[in-house]
Parts: sequence; structure tokens; C-alpha cells
Amino acid sequence: MYKTSTNSFTGAVTLLCGTLPLGSGRSYGATLGTAAGTYEDIACATGSVANGLYVNYGGILDRFGIQCAPIINIPQTVSASLGAISSGTYPYSKTLSMSTSGSNGSGAITYAITGGTASNCTLLSNASNATLTATKSGTCTIAATIAADTNYVAATSANLIFYFYQAGQQTLALTSTSGTFGTSLSLSTSGGNGTGSLL
Repeated sequence: MYKTSTNSFTGAVTLLCGTLPLGSGRSYGATLGTAAGTYEDIACATGSVANGLYVNYGGILDRFGIQCAPIINIPQTVSASLGAISSGTYPYSKTLSMSTSGSNGSGAITYAITGGTASNCTLLSNASNATLTATKSGTCTIAATIAADTNYVAATSANLIFYFYQAGQQTLALTSTSGTFGTSLSLSTSGGNGTGSLL
């Protein structure tokens, strides 16, 4: 903000320098001897800010290089959420409903895989409703990125963790329960889902 003097003085110099809030103008006063001098700061559009130097000397106000300039390379943050679905079981494929919050810029938001323990974690697009796939149980980590625009630099969210688990087996039952004495009994089962060996 601009700094002004409120103390009485004669023939002294007050330097008023700094920046204005977005899209605003303000009136300031400085005591010059026994008379109060006032002036109006320039108003800049949203996305720009005033910069330069005011000098009060003996009641005379001079303005040096005061102008509106765009605000650029402003840091920002973005937070992401997976929505209601944060885990799944075999087959390892889920359509997600991701969202973001907290960002300031107008850059495009995309989603990408950043790691994980599951094999071949893949997002089939970079949109918020992308389908997540893997070929083995484990974790897949996802992050959202907002691209840079005129004023703001790009930002990436913290990782989101999606869990893929092995599916449970249907109940396995032994179906060969009777036979003839002295004749070999061939064992058979029903139920189960996986391809594991029967022991």
C-alpha cells in the first residue's frame, strides 16, 4: 500500500510508493505545514496494479512513472478430489469423478498418473471423468494440474491415491462326496472365480 506522512512539516519531502489493490482507487492525505494536501491514486483494472512513485514537496505533488501494469507469474495452489470412488476390485477398471478447488487462474485443468504400486496404472484420458485401469492390484496415484495463464503460473495438486484390491472368491465347494469301495473317486468342485490351483 502507499505510505503517507501524517506529521506536520514544512518544506520536507514525502515519498509515497507501492502498489494498489486490484481494480481500485484510493484517496490519501498528507499534512503539509498547516495545510492538508490530498490526491487521488489511479484506478487499475482487475488483473493489473498501479506502480511508480509520488513525491510531495512543500505542498506540491509530483507523480513519477505511475501507471497500470499487468500482474504476472502469480503463484497459485490447486487441490483435487477423487469423489465418491477411491477404490475398486478386479477387473481393475473404474471411471472416476474427479474435481478440483482452490485455484485462481483460468488455465485448463488436466489429470495424470504420477506413480503407484499397481502394474500399468493408466488414465484413459486427462479429463475429470477419466477411466483408470491397471493390470494388477495395488495403488495408483493421480494429480491435477492447472495450466499457466496470463497472470498465474501453473500449479499441481498433491497426489490422490486410488486402491485396487483383489476380488473375493465365490464359495468353493467339493461336489464329489460319494463313491464305490475299491474304485478311485474323482474329486470335483464348484464355485470359486480365480485361476489358482486347487490343492
